[in-house]
Amino acid sequence: GDILAVTRGDLAVIWGGVVLVLAGLVWRWQNLLTATLDPDLAIASGIRPEREKLLLTVALAVVVAVALQVVGRC
Repeated sequence: GDILAVTRGDLAVIWGGVVLVLAGLVWRWQNLLTATLDPDLAIASGIRPEREKLLLTVALAVVVAVALQVVGRC
């Protein structure tokens, strides 16, 4: 895409996505780390690894959606 085609609205969407994803990662960091490294330990600690994987997948989807919206504007 063309960097000059990025508008203030696009920048707002980018920063909104960044804030959303980073806030989610900070909020769930310990659970995400435990579930990613050792699912058995996570289960023993009362953490549901499948839920943490889903949250990580949703965060990745938000990043991809924001990136595609901005890159797709040529």
